[in-house]
Amino acid sequence: KQREEAYAADAVRLDKIACLMDERQEEDKRKLDLALNEFRSLHQNAQDRREFDLYDPDAKKKAIPARVTDDDSRCSVSGGQKFQGEDLNNKARAKQQGEQMSSWLQRQIDEREKAKKALAEARRLYDLQRVDMDQRACGLADAEEECRTAITLATANYNDALAREAAERQRLRKQQDLDDNKTEICNALYSDLLTENP
Repeated sequence: KQREEAYAADAVRLDKIACLMDERQEEDKRKLDLALNEFRSLHQNAQDRREFDLYDPDAKKKAIPARVTDDDSRCSVSGGQKFQGEDLNNKARAKQQGEQMSSWLQRQIDEREKAKKALAEARRLYDLQRVDMDQRACGLADAEEECRTAITLATANYNDALAREAAERQRLRKQQDLDDNKTEICNALYSDLLTENP
């Protein structure tokens, strides 16, 4: 009965360990999903895209009126305000485009660096967690081995006690038989039949 209880306790402990491992895996998956969603919400917004101005729903509200000045670069040829070959703002426009490209490039470099750092940190934390889980698993394995040793020792002690008890019963039985035989012999020797007592 004690052996069955020990095996049952061992089975319950192993089941708890399996449940803990499943919960840890689910927690890891949930954290990764949360991190992915947070990254998407922070760094992948529609308004941060390079071509957002092509499909911006509020583009008409943000647009400058059709004509601001006489040398407005948005005036058409039919307006007679800007003719083919004229580009008065060429240098400023080229400089602005260069700055914009530089800004975009720098932003991409920064985002890549941040992503690399975040990935390295996530990997470091994951490695630390794996080491911790491995240490806990080793501790549980050691505890399981100690439990098995204790069960084996308790079973051996129980069996020894049963053997000693059986030996003591057998000795008492022999002693009882010997005493019964002596009593019978004494009764036979001192009986009226052998002493010829009338």
